[in-house]
Amino acid sequence: MALVPARPAPPARPVRLRRPPAAVRRAPLELVVLGPSHVPALTRYFDALSDQARAFRFLQATSQVSPAGVRVLCRPDGERHLAWAAVRGGVIVGECQLARCAAVGHSGPWPATAGCAEFALSVAEGSRGEGIGRFLLAAAAAAAARRGIGTLAFTADAGNARMLAWMAARGGRWTTHAGVATGWLRTPAPASDLVLVPGLGPAGPAAPSGPWAAARRRWAATLRARAPRLA
Repeated sequence: MALVPARPAPPARPVRLRRPPAAVRRAPLELVVLGPSHVPALTRYFDALSDQARAFRFLQATSQVSPAGVRVLCRPDGERHLAWAAVRGGVIVGECQLARCAAVGHSGPWPATAGCAEFALSVAEGSRGEGIGRFLLAAAAAAAARRGIGTLAFTADAGNARMLAWMAARGGRWTTHAGVATGWLRTPAPASDLVLVPGLGPAGPAAPSGPWAAARRRWAATLRARAPRLA
């Protein structure tokens, strides 16, 4: 799901995290289905990412995501391609894309069948550590479960240690070749209660059990509280 950059990337510059204003940080987190009207907001979101974050997201150095590329990301068909944004205080703080593997034509260590979909997500650097990535993965997992998709595939820069550690904590497995990690996780993943985002499909698997069950149930309740309205 990488995009062709609009222009060559400039020399790397120090990363400066753009911390959202306090009013934005206190606002509830909402899930919005992306559409053509969100192109300007998503463009601003990508422009605000650091060069490194943008390179990790699209697997190539780029100073700007092309306008055509943003339009593609904001044009899901509701079946083969799904797309959401995490919005807080009217500002996009994260985005997630889900596409059936056969639709994107991706070759990787996962089956290119109707039961597999590739996902990609990013979170604004100033908003990391607030559960936004888990919130977006919940949307992807719920949508996948509703469509009978049992495998979520992903591609990441092998140097993106934060992302890979995050995926490993959720049962992700991957192989690395030429600096690119291609992997997958099953739905439901170990954090299977994340599919319990309201309005996005069936309740998901049976209630979790085991030593982490209570913590996972609490997190599911938190997600339900954080997503009272879905666009």
